[in-house]
Amino acid sequence: MDIAFRYGLRVVVRVLGGRRNALQDFLRKEGIDTAVYYPLSVHLQPALRRLGYRLGDFPVNETGCDEVTVFLLMFSG
Repeated sequence: MDIAFRYGLRVVVRVLGGRRNALQDFLRKEGIDTAVYYPLSVHLQPALRRLGYRLGDFPVNETGCDEVTVFLLMFSG
């Protein structure tokens, strides 16, 4: 009996120096899809606007959204 296994792997890439969009553009031109987990910090999302948070209230989170959010999906099978 043949059983086909499919699996996926997400590779998260930290992109420093504000070059995330340039990396995404390059990969897209090479036929490689990417995505951004959180393009906007959670505290700045429209759903939380009523809480009154502003840009700069959570600088570590904001930096993370700018750097640590590109991921590549890799599948086999």
